[in-house]
Amino acid sequence: MLRRALAPWFARRVILDPLQARGGATLVVCAGFVSLVSAQTAQLIYPTMDLNNDGAVSEIDVFAFLALSQLGNPMADLNFDGVIDVHDDVIAGASYTSEWPVPPGFTVHWSVTGERDPRVSPVDLQGVEMARDVEVIYQPNVPLYPTDGYHRMIRSPLGTYDNWAESYNSYMIQYLEQIRQEVRVRSSLQSPGRIGILDFESATPDWDFVGINQPVLVSRWENAVSQINEPALDQAFMLFTGFTPRDDATSWGTLSEPERQQYLELSWNAFGRDLFTWTLEVAREEAPAALWGFWGFPLAMVNVPVSDWDRRLNDNLSWLIEQVDVLCPAFYDSPHVEEDDGDSACPSADPETLVNWCVGNMAEALRVRHAYNQEARLLPYIWYHYGPNTCMGNDQPGRMISDTNAQVLLTVPKFMGADGVLLWGHFYPTEPAPEHASTDQVQRFVDQWSWLINSLHRQRGQRILGTSELP
Repeated sequence: MLRRALAPWFARRVILDPLQARGGATLVVCAGFVSLVSAQTAQLIYPTMDLNNDGAVSEIDVFAFLALSQLGNPMADLNFDGVIDVHDDVIAGASYTSEWPVPPGFTVHWSVTGERDPRVSPVDLQGVEMARDVEVIYQPNVPLYPTDGYHRMIRSPLGTYDNWAESYNSYMIQYLEQIRQEVRVRSSLQSPGRIGILDFESATPDWDFVGINQPVLVSRWENAVSQINEPALDQAFMLFTGFTPRDDATSWGTLSEPERQQYLELSWNAFGRDLFTWTLEVAREEAPAALWGFWGFPLAMVNVPVSDWDRRLNDNLSWLIEQVDVLCPAFYDSPHVEEDDGDSACPSADPETLVNWCVGNMAEALRVRHAYNQEARLLPYIWYHYGPNTCMGNDQPGRMISDTNAQVLLTVPKFMGADGVLLWGHFYPTEPAPEHASTDQVQRFVDQWSWLINSLHRQRGQRILGTSELP
């Protein structure tokens, strides 16, 4: 329960009495509240003010906010700064009449792996509205996934590319068999509605993104493509990749630098598209009732508002977005708000920066869904502790995320229109990795936030007010 700081400008009793009476004065009092608050700012408009989940902030939400704030309910802490005060009042008033997406349902999905190891005591979720319905296939589960680059798929056992097509066909047959086996051993995926996540974080099927994040793969691919097209341009390779050279070009060496870059981009994207499309198709063949998605797609961006340049990266992957059942942007690199007793080496953001980051990335995810796959469920991935990459390369110990981060990452996606969030984590019982939390830490996290998770949860099509009993 949060403390309620005294508001210096309005008597809350005057507002709460009409709320209970539901008389004719209700709208008048609400209008007075809104005008007083809106006069202070027109900028602080937060999605979390749509408390009844109907897509619009109306007088109903205003009165719900006033009641919650009087009770000290954290749902009234609209800016997540740990205190319910005039700043939340300002947000409530400024958000009046704003409109927001309404998800058909919202569920927190437990996507924590490692609990099946007999040395791990599973986290107790009894009484928590959290679904244990996710299966993840990771890169290490599929040894033939080309983590080190697509050149691996077309290289012969002798390390040459002379028979690249034969090498590719042989590689894909073996690779897809590994995908089949990994899906088959996850028997729960045969049940309708189970979620299957393909977590392939290396060798993204988009040349622009790989060039930014994995330049070593760029050089490896250039080496392979140049060999294939010397001493002459390979007609079959060009046909597969969609590259058309100028009439007088005869070999890699006769191509201009812009032509080479175009060839590299087209060829990488062609093999990436083939790889990911076949992966998804085979997974669906083995578990047709499951909902399938790729971890990290659409992409979440570091900077918000999301620029046209960054949007282009997601638009490049429209062909993949169109095929999946679940959209899973990863919110692991969100700004983190350090509480008073924090000792992180990472720079600490303020709650407003964190909220704006989540709102900006949710807006981009919604744009992508609307443009390319309106039937897909939107389930951002969140992580219950800071990982080694959380603050842009600064190593971190395995600490649980701050209370502010937990509230924002659980709450904002719902009020922005997500269908839920996927809560990720992993246990390593034999070799505890420093960036992974223990089961005891995770149990405390679940116990601490069960009230919020239960408040946010609602069945698809059912709208409820998030006011569950507080501890």
